[in-house]
Amino acid sequence: MSHLCYSGEEEFALKHRTSEKKYGFKLLDAIERSKANSGKVFAGKTFYLTPKVLVDSKLLKNVVTAGGGQLLIQSPTARILKGHDNRFVISSPADVSIWRPLSEQGYPIYNQELVSTAMLKQQIDWDKGSNKVPGSF
Repeated sequence: MSHLCYSGEEEFALKHRTSEKKYGFKLLDAIERSKANSGKVFAGKTFYLTPKVLVDSKLLKNVVTAGGGQLLIQSPTARILKGHDNRFVISSPADVSIWRPLSEQGYPIYNQELVSTAMLKQQIDWDKGSNKVPGSF
């Protein structure tokens, strides 16, 4: 009778060192967070997308929806955002006329990287400067 020997599971753990280093996360940690939140990193959150964001709005909407959130292709206003800490603006430098009044009132203005890296990491990094539109903070 022969015996089969199996290596430890660490040898077969999912890793992608290049991406992990580039985006500052560990894939196994992201998988654990995804299990903990059922893959719904954007649950209960609404994102308002301004017109000149340089990414396919349908793709971004699909990503947000898959993460349990909602993405509206509508120019945000202070009235829409006021009193709702679950509403966020995704914009670009080209839409400065839309976001500057909001930024001046203290609303953070994010770029599309916030959504893509949050989905990848299964964790939203609200404070990371590279997730915000330059000039808005």
